[in-house]
Amino acid sequence: MYDVIDYAQPGKPEVRLRVKPEAEHFGLRLEDLAEQMRHAYYGDEVHRLQRGRNEVKVMVRLPRNERDSLDGLSSLPIQLPNGGQAPLGTLAEIELVPGQSMLIRQDRRRILKIQAQIDSKVIDLNALHARLAAKEIPQLKRQFPGLDINIGEERQEQEDTARTLIFLTAIALTLIYALIAIPFESYVKPLVFLLGAPVAWAGAVWAHWLIGLPISMESLVGMIAASGVVVNDSLVLLDYVKQREGAADISMTDLIVEACTARFRPILLAFLTNFVGFLPILLETSEQAQFLVPMTLSLTVGLLIGMTASLILTPVCYGIIESRNNRVLPREPAQQY
Repeated sequence: MYDVIDYAQPGKPEVRLRVKPEAEHFGLRLEDLAEQMRHAYYGDEVHRLQRGRNEVKVMVRLPRNERDSLDGLSSLPIQLPNGGQAPLGTLAEIELVPGQSMLIRQDRRRILKIQAQIDSKVIDLNALHARLAAKEIPQLKRQFPGLDINIGEERQEQEDTARTLIFLTAIALTLIYALIAIPFESYVKPLVFLLGAPVAWAGAVWAHWLIGLPISMESLVGMIAASGVVVNDSLVLLDYVKQREGAADISMTDLIVEACTARFRPILLAFLTNFVGFLPILLETSEQAQFLVPMTLSLTVGLLIGMTASLILTPVCYGIIESRNNRVLPREPAQQY
């Protein structure tokens, strides 16, 4: 960690008072002592008068030579509620301590912000957060009861964004399911089309693990984008099967093999064109482009693994469903010449 910024920077020295039992016996509060001290050094407004166009405030306070130093602070006379006077030193403990240059509050509670830069090449931010949440934060809360700790605004924004992405992805997959279920007139077949999406996500996670790159928000965006292309590959393949089912007397196994053979080239070309387009970003070493590398990696590897799933997993599952539904088309016996 480097560039650590602590917003609790010390400010100018300030006088702090702690009321003694003697002051409480006379009915004095800390606010009373502080107010009389302020009147003595800053002044108390007793009158205002008009001088031409200006309004002049008349302030009553100690003479300048007594206000320039705090040496006589302990002997400052304090007016008692019974009309008498007593030195400040006999009524309160006086100490000079460093003050705070800035006080930050949120929801009427004082907060302390600490910021730091983390070298992602040395430690993963998610692993560091998990370690703090498991060990350090519970220990601090036991040491300081009532303490509330929130790890990073960036982390909170990342978690909020992740929840939003998951919610929107679920909506998108539901819409895709509905759009596929209507033309295919089935509740099960759309699930076959969607099988490529989790396979593409698993491939992206595997690629991150292989090169030692942590999964970030950009990685999730790339995984979601890859799932849409993978589902489209499955649609291209199975649409060919649907069109050919009633066009020729052929078994479902031969029809699936024919569909994979016919659609292999467009699916492969779709992957290659995307891969060639993303390759410059994957090979870029500048710092400005590093945040795009996780997204591009997820999208590229997701398309590769998803293409394999579209050509193998999806046809196999579709064939199993059709065989269970007893929808294998009859095949005419071969003619002899």
